[in-house]
Amino acid sequence: MKRIKKNKWKTIFMSTLVVLIVSYGGYRYYKGNKPDSSNSPFEIRTVEEMTESYTKPNLTLSGEVIAKNSQKIKIDSTKGQVKDIKVREGDTIKNGQELFSYATEQQLKTKEATYSKEEKERQLQAARTTASLKWESYNKKATELEELKTKRNNSTDEEEKKALSQEIKTLENDIEMKYSEALSGDNDIVTAEAELKKLTEFEKVEQERLSYDVVTSDGEGKVTYINQELPKLSQEKKQEETFMEIVDQTELYVTGKVNEFDREKVELNKQVELVDRKNPSIRWKGKVVQIANLGSDGDNKKQEDNPNVTKYPYKILLEKSDKMPIIGTHVYANFLSNDEDAGKMIVEKKFLFDIKGKTASVWKVTHGKATKEVIEFKEKNNDAVEVTKNMAMADRLVNPTSEVKEGVEIK
Repeated sequence: MKRIKKNKWKTIFMSTLVVLIVSYGGYRYYKGNKPDSSNSPFEIRTVEEMTESYTKPNLTLSGEVIAKNSQKIKIDSTKGQVKDIKVREGDTIKNGQELFSYATEQQLKTKEATYSKEEKERQLQAARTTASLKWESYNKKATELEELKTKRNNSTDEEEKKALSQEIKTLENDIEMKYSEALSGDNDIVTAEAELKKLTEFEKVEQERLSYDVVTSDGEGKVTYINQELPKLSQEKKQEETFMEIVDQTELYVTGKVNEFDREKVELNKQVELVDRKNPSIRWKGKVVQIANLGSDGDNKKQEDNPNVTKYPYKILLEKSDKMPIIGTHVYANFLSNDEDAGKMIVEKKFLFDIKGKTASVWKVTHGKATKEVIEFKEKNNDAVEVTKNMAMADRLVNPTSEVKEGVEIK
């Protein structure tokens, strides 16, 4: 019995010893492969580290990048089949622009109304031409009558006067008929104009009814997606899936929520530093443009940390930059105590050398070697500057001592 107990303790001892040896070996391997600037003869710091030391936020919130406006359009099967898609992916759309239409009987009715109106326009033009000719004929006869009367009055031959009087009488009967025909032509014009007005109104009504079969854009933006196959699929698919999406990215925003305890720290027009959650070295500037005074209705969802704490939606407008985030990017919103520090890159002055006005040189660590880089900066205080060109948050800088030269290995 004692022998069994002795072997048991021996096994436990040996197992513990193996664990300790493996752990120590792993620790030595980790230390050997991890960059350790503390053992380096050079002073190395990242731009991000220096910036954070000077711009510590007094509040950090999470948010998501959204577009100024987004339209997700579905097919309404009750209106019929999609007939004509009037836009393509990548097209820039104006407010009210036609996107696509449905094939319905209303299109035939509208065409018939347009044809009837156009036919009546042709009839009206014909009536005007006919009336013009009739008045022209009447005026010509009237001129002939005046000439015959003048000739008769100037004649001294009784036989000639008698013959002219007979001719005048016949012409007067003819003129009366011509006048009646001209008036009838005018009446035809009036009738055609009235009928055309009615048909024009009818066409307008049919066009308005047709507009219900044409889908238009509710705002400006760019067509980012069209599901060309969806019109051929089942009614259930059409109800579930998006047919067309239009996104207005002329302005980008970040939306999120702030709890009731930090609500007062989020002020309108407050400058904010926005940090990419996947790559913290990527940052943008923005300002608060909206903060709700009433709590969000979604505070009682299961995923909320504390359903008993009221949360207020906020909205931040991003400033324009060379590389804007994509829609859906998740970010941290840093509310700084000093608005002027939002989005800036801060470097300690001791890392600068060859200072000439607003330019200076720094040593960057590139692929494990020192590389000289000329930067531009603005004065911040006695110990630091704001870098405005040729710098990134992820850059590692070396203190410019006499040992640092171009190409020197930096560990």
